[in-house]
Amino acid sequence: MSTLTIADIASANDEIAFLAFSEFVGPPLWAQVVRGVHRAKPGTCACCPERTPLFSVTDVSTEPLCHRCMKLWTDHLMSGFRVLRQALAGQVPTVSPRSHNAGQEIREWRVICDHILAPDAELEDASAVGAMLRDFVPREASPAGLGWLRAAWAQLIHYPTAGRIVPTVRRESADERGLPTRPETAIGKAVWAAPLRVDPVSRDILIEFLLGIRDEITDPYSLPSMELKFGLTAVEVAERLQRSLALLRQHNRDFYERAVAVPLARTAPDEIFGGHMPSPEDIWVAAADASVPRNAIIVELRSNPDVVGALRAIVDAAYGKGRDVVAVVRRQLRLDTEHAWAEVTRLVRLVAAAGVGWVDLLLRALDGRAA
Repeated sequence: MSTLTIADIASANDEIAFLAFSEFVGPPLWAQVVRGVHRAKPGTCACCPERTPLFSVTDVSTEPLCHRCMKLWTDHLMSGFRVLRQALAGQVPTVSPRSHNAGQEIREWRVICDHILAPDAELEDASAVGAMLRDFVPREASPAGLGWLRAAWAQLIHYPTAGRIVPTVRRESADERGLPTRPETAIGKAVWAAPLRVDPVSRDILIEFLLGIRDEITDPYSLPSMELKFGLTAVEVAERLQRSLALLRQHNRDFYERAVAVPLARTAPDEIFGGHMPSPEDIWVAAADASVPRNAIIVELRSNPDVVGALRAIVDAAYGKGRDVVAVVRRQLRLDTEHAWAEVTRLVRLVAAAGVGWVDLLLRALDGRAA
């Protein structure tokens, strides 16, 4: 078969159109899905974001492909193909009825269609442009003549997956393990949980704890996001959690067993505070040395949200991910090189003293558990 082009996505032959679409959208969509699955459930599979299972006999992956990644990828790929083909046929997606622009064509879809139908698309190798889409960085300016790629990335890659892959995988995993899949809904709405909602702060702390267990967080008792949200110390959070757990046992023993007791019992003893249920005193002792830098980081985040990106770069570097931390700090905090170096030094010391794992947990909570 000759090289497939971007223009072939509009071919009257559905098979050719799908193969061209797969070469264009398949690699970036696969990378997005696999990274989302790995984020939701680290170590869940051996799928590689850079190795896309293409629909071609000339490029067959011999690496193991898990059912979860394949299903998510295939579902999103087929959905995107159907929507794009309908758009090329004149049924361009419109703005939601709930918006003040309800009924209007979504501009990005029009941009995508216009480019696919333009003469230049006949000269664009679908796989080569797909590689560009996979490596697309939304915060950077689009190369000259490739502004349409930003629209394609938004509508075919980002919007269909952002905030969907991670929660879907976490809920599926919880269901497989017999855990409540939406503990936040049960605690927030169930009639039996009304006593747990009397104190909104304790309610949120309990929900965060239950989500941590559901999502297999290494230390579900560490709740820095609750300290940040409510201005509480670790000891105060722990005390409220213990009271809420006692109420949960009292009002719905079965839910408590499924959401807390059973999953914690499956956890290796040395994975959670040396194998025992931590008391407030345990947590206070463990966090005493780190309390000052942790409080400093919380204050920093409250006063300057832009520091999130800098802290994330430092944590990534600590985990061995290649990041130019100084460059990130320069960009995020708008500093020159000399001051960026000084800021990196200061922040690195804070992160080291507070604990890389604690800072990572805090940043992931700020990103949103469903993200």
